[in-house]
Amino acid sequence: MKAGREHRVPFPVRFREILEEVAMLGTEQGVYVFRVHKEGRPLSAMVMEMTLRRMKVDVTVHGFRSSFRGWCGEVFILPREIAEAALGHSVGDLTEPDYRRGDALEKRRVLMETWSDFCGGRIERS
Repeated sequence: MKAGREHRVPFPVRFREILEEVAMLGTEQGVYVFRVHKEGRPLSAMVMEMTLRRMKVDVTVHGFRSSFRGWCGEVFILPREIAEAALGHSVGDLTEPDYRRGDALEKRRVLMETWSDFCGGRIERS
């Protein structure tokens, strides 16, 4: 992360299912899921942006994060700090991180499952 600190992300069930399907295609354990030109290297920050450009869609990578954050506040109403934690953002004043030592992983797990269901059309859009 840019902030140089660990950011744990709870994977929704559907994402884990997709990873299992990819593994059955012969991907070695412990390697990156998406192939790149240089083996053993993660995708660059530009890969997704360039993919969107080639698709000729008028969206940005940051727009995905913005859409998620908007949904958190308007559809799946939950405390602001949980949504911000899901995005890896710090919240509060300078002293709050001293007292907030957890990362709300279990609350974010519920959030990510619901987001996955919403994106996958398994729950109704309001």
